[in-house]
Amino acid sequence: MSEELLRLFVSSPGDVAEERQRVDLVVERLNAEFDQRVRIETIRWETSYYSAHDTFQKQIPEASDCDLVLAIFRARLGTPLPDGFPRLPTGEAYPSGTAYEVLTAIERRKVDKLPDVYVFRYPDSPAVSLDAPDRAEVELQWQRLKDFFDRWFRNKQGEFIAAFQNYATVDDFSAKLDDCLRQWLARRGYLSQGLIWDRLRGSPFPGLSAFEADRGRVFFGRDLAIAQAVNRLREAGGDPKRLPFLLVIGPGGSGKSALLR
Repeated sequence: MSEELLRLFVSSPGDVAEERQRVDLVVERLNAEFDQRVRIETIRWETSYYSAHDTFQKQIPEASDCDLVLAIFRARLGTPLPDGFPRLPTGEAYPSGTAYEVLTAIERRKVDKLPDVYVFRYPDSPAVSLDAPDRAEVELQWQRLKDFFDRWFRNKQGEFIAAFQNYATVDDFSAKLDDCLRQWLARRGYLSQGLIWDRLRGSPFPGLSAFEADRGRVFFGRDLAIAQAVNRLREAGGDPKRLPFLLVIGPGGSGKSALLR
């Protein structure tokens, strides 16, 4: 059986960069586990390059043409769209590019089998200083986001008219996304078979040798530790008064070298 390719469109404003990175980590882990059966291709606008002849939004692939749409919201709804962009059936402008991607995907799903649309939201309001120069913009974006959910996900009586998932932390988001994608794959007939290793290649344990990428199908799960280490190193490198130095400490055999590699 040939490997099936499924396209996952990631839609969000620009304030969830860490969550978007976690999407790639979760997908990478699942692709290793479901290798040669199904592969998820992540479509993220910031990983592509766009020609200056047109707007970003017009060159980004349509979310509604993908198999799965993942929307992530924290404290922003996003940037308003330029004039001449497609409008809502009522004639109103879509409130942002992310809103356009989510709403058009939902409408497509109502008449077709795909895409499935999962919306994740961080529910707490943003913290902003009273003297912050961008305070007005932060408050405006938060109000626009609340208005968006009040219109499209709840009715005037407070009843939910569309489903979404809350998450408390980035780690919580990663765990819920992993579970969400596994359930989605299971409904399509792809069940996890556990860890697979060809015994003709010998033992998967390399002994005193370093773990290499070819063992990623049976040994994985350090994505969170790797992401945290990289973020700490970047933070240190971003301060000209600090030396960008990262110290990894652990007992022998705990996987320090494998994590660094």
